[in-house]
Amino acid sequence: MIIWCYGYDMLDTLINEAGYRAGDIVLRDIAFRVSKGESILITGPSGSGKTTLLLALTGVLTNLLDGYLDGQVRIDGVDPISPDGFTYIPRYIGVVLQDPEKQLAMPKVLDEVLFTLENLGYEGDAAYEIAREYLEDMDLWSKRDSHVEDLSGGEKRRLTIASALAHNPMIILLDEVTASMDPWGISTIRRYIEGWRGEKTVIIVDHKARYFIDLVDKVYLLDSQLMEVEDPDILENYNIDIMLKKRIDRSPSKPGDKKLILENLSIGYGEPIQTGVSLEVRAGEVACIVGPNGIGKSTLLKTIAGFLNPFDGSIYVDGKVFYVPQAPDNLFMFRSVSRELREAIKKAGASQDITSRLVDLYRLRMDIPPFRLSHGQRRLLANIIASIYSRDIILFDEPSTGLDLNLYM
Repeated sequence: MIIWCYGYDMLDTLINEAGYRAGDIVLRDIAFRVSKGESILITGPSGSGKTTLLLALTGVLTNLLDGYLDGQVRIDGVDPISPDGFTYIPRYIGVVLQDPEKQLAMPKVLDEVLFTLENLGYEGDAAYEIAREYLEDMDLWSKRDSHVEDLSGGEKRRLTIASALAHNPMIILLDEVTASMDPWGISTIRRYIEGWRGEKTVIIVDHKARYFIDLVDKVYLLDSQLMEVEDPDILENYNIDIMLKKRIDRSPSKPGDKKLILENLSIGYGEPIQTGVSLEVRAGEVACIVGPNGIGKSTLLKTIAGFLNPFDGSIYVDGKVFYVPQAPDNLFMFRSVSRELREAIKKAGASQDITSRLVDLYRLRMDIPPFRLSHGQRRLLANIIASIYSRDIILFDEPSTGLDLNLYM
């Protein structure tokens, strides 16, 4: 039975402890309220519990993941921790998860948005027109009949946003919504948030605080415990301060022989999305490929790695290639972080000492499944595995996604 309690804040949270299993405390002593029409930003380092907090607020932690929560959560008076309340929560909330791969359920773009709407009671032409509106806003209507797997990482992100917003929810939760997004996508999200001010309750979780500080009413810093930041302006220079402390070495590399040559490549799925792609990379060089979402960056890396065949052109590779996919989970095969690393060391014949120093440096837990790590930590683990194999050519697809600046540096 759902108990309605009028007069409450839109979100009222008191968490004494929460985690994925007894004795494994991820969140502790968290209390905050969010009023109707208020927007807040929660920031903090990778692995601090930001995503776990959102899972707790929506009831997913306790109802689907077998986690525990000592405390209480109320969303407009409804208890999402209780089974009855949990079934009603999707009508209230639109959630954009950190990893689009875990949120997309349907094979085609239009079907993904329609699936959300139809599950909430929308039918026929009404559902179609709503889906069209949001897909057009996310510049995805022209790809409505495309397979979801053919989208770029940024386009998948935009699709999850369209699905999350289509039913016009009262509360919107955005988990690292800027990850894999190009500047146009970020500006679109900012436009939405600005339009919601005073009308919808918005909770943003993001490492990149600078994108949202001017749009929110409160800023919180989470590192197991939650603390309100009285002067959010100090976060605007946070990235610059860390970069200065790290003293980035910008000295040029000393390239050697040609290791990778691309000549007039034509690449894509089904039909070319880029033609005439030519590139030379020498030993010791670091090449960065940039461009808007959907332009073909991931497709190019998959073609170099041999997962896709080019329509035309040639590829010359001198040496072995290691590809780190945009979705790091695709790289993991074992039930613990320690096993992932042991198997990589064994196959690559690498040094255990170097790997141990990396794990200690980045405080990765060895005894849990890789999928229990935060998204940023999973990304970091994938990058460590790539460094263990130490191939002649390493292809990183969006290697900084989900990482806070300390890990990024």
